[in-house]
Amino acid sequence: IAEGGAEWHKLGESNTDPNQEHDGWTAHWEPFDSMSYVDIVNEFQGNEKGIIVDIVDLNYDDYVDKDGAVYPWTEHSPSGDPIPVPDPNGTGVTWFQRPEGFYVSRTLLECDKLINIPAMKTHDIPGETTIFKQYVGTYMQNAYGGGWGKGGLHVFGNDKVPNGFMDLYSYRPTDYAVVEGIWGVEGNGPQTGDDVKLNVIVAGGDPVATEAVTAQIMGFNPYDIYHLHLAAAKGFGTWDMNQIEVVGRSIQEVRRPFRKPSSWATGPMGIVRWLVNGPYEGTSIDPDYLNGEAGITPEEGDVSNGHVWEVAECNLRDDRSTLSLGGGSGVINYAFTWIKSDSQRSVYLFAKGDDELKVWLNGEILNESGKSSLIKLITLNEGWNALLVKVLNTVGESSVEVKLQDNDRNTPMGIQYLLVNTSRVVEGNKLLKPLSFKLSQNYPNPFPRTPGRKGNPTTWIYFELAQPGHVTLTVYNVIGQKVRTLVDKNLPAGVNYSVWWNGKDDLGRNVGSGIYLYRLTSNGRTLTRKMMLLR
Repeated sequence: IAEGGAEWHKLGESNTDPNQEHDGWTAHWEPFDSMSYVDIVNEFQGNEKGIIVDIVDLNYDDYVDKDGAVYPWTEHSPSGDPIPVPDPNGTGVTWFQRPEGFYVSRTLLECDKLINIPAMKTHDIPGETTIFKQYVGTYMQNAYGGGWGKGGLHVFGNDKVPNGFMDLYSYRPTDYAVVEGIWGVEGNGPQTGDDVKLNVIVAGGDPVATEAVTAQIMGFNPYDIYHLHLAAAKGFGTWDMNQIEVVGRSIQEVRRPFRKPSSWATGPMGIVRWLVNGPYEGTSIDPDYLNGEAGITPEEGDVSNGHVWEVAECNLRDDRSTLSLGGGSGVINYAFTWIKSDSQRSVYLFAKGDDELKVWLNGEILNESGKSSLIKLITLNEGWNALLVKVLNTVGESSVEVKLQDNDRNTPMGIQYLLVNTSRVVEGNKLLKPLSFKLSQNYPNPFPRTPGRKGNPTTWIYFELAQPGHVTLTVYNVIGQKVRTLVDKNLPAGVNYSVWWNGKDDLGRNVGSGIYLYRLTSNGRTLTRKMMLLR
């Protein structure tokens, strides 16, 4: 049982007040049948299987540098360099907070399996704190001086704390997560909020999906949780509810919206992908550079006034959902997206641009020129809504950020930001790009176990659907025997799906090295590819 809370000193250690009578390990927690960690350990000692049950206080744990040198917790000036942040899934994404990496807990690096058991709480930085925020406890503060708290993760600003705990998570990802929602905390958590008795347990092998479901139970839209975007970018799982199957009671059955913290440093998230066009030279935002800007609904690759509409994504590491439009004095840029809504609804639109902006929704102007920000209650139609933003930059760097929020500061559930309107088949005489039925090569391939890490090899399989319908994605061995069913459900089209396989069969047993086939079937069509597993 490992924990790294910074709110107590462990009894019997050199830095503990001799008058201290209890610590977090010996304290009895009344709402939990007055149990203590020490009681749990004692109960399981001498078990029939001979398994040793013990406590590791990570605040007193040894830590390791990049060359494998081990330091005791009393060493506050390690001679070696920290360990660079790993990329365990081969996504090409490494660090989010510290390019040099971290000193890492020896226990964390050496454990065979890691089961993560967080409590369900709100938090004034990431919004909610469950699986990933737990890794703040693995920060080895003793390697950075004699302080006892975890403040070293705040030195780059509170809004960069999620970047730090996602870096720490990368050294030893969770194998299985069990979110404890028997008691939770709402309001200004995690320490000064109000207790909530929910009696819910959320468990899963995809930590991103498990936290996404937990967030929705708590009344958050998973889209708004910044660190879930970071986790997905590193290949740790998916927060897209279209790709998550919930077994047991439904989310709606157990959903109990938590009161949000009064401040929320990293959320909610705005639009992170756009089609952009420009720049155009100009000192006024009023001229129409597109010859019909109000009604334009472009696609990637379209040309307007000699400029190509291109996909642009926000820099998640540094800017979250603020899109950089580049620099220059006296330049105009456009940004476009579709907003798909499952019903007609009223929402608040928040927009800001450097230095002046105009916003159109479904061809109607929402603001007058001369302003750099906009807050407006708007009505989204059921179905597809066209959003166009025009930004004038007078000097320096230019950017734009747009968010849609409900009365509870969420991106409303039931809306999606999409760059392709999948309802359009023909517009005039122009054949629009069709949706594709596509099965991509798994990545990585071959997929070995990550060097230096214990556990199973993992790979990701990506696919797209041309039509909605029932989908199966199945792994077979080379003689045609079914090994694992990865997907067996109805899915919508227009989504880039990603599915993780860990080299196990349907019974949870490891399969051997060799070539395997993975087959995608939907609407009477089938695609098959090969992959190689190395152990």
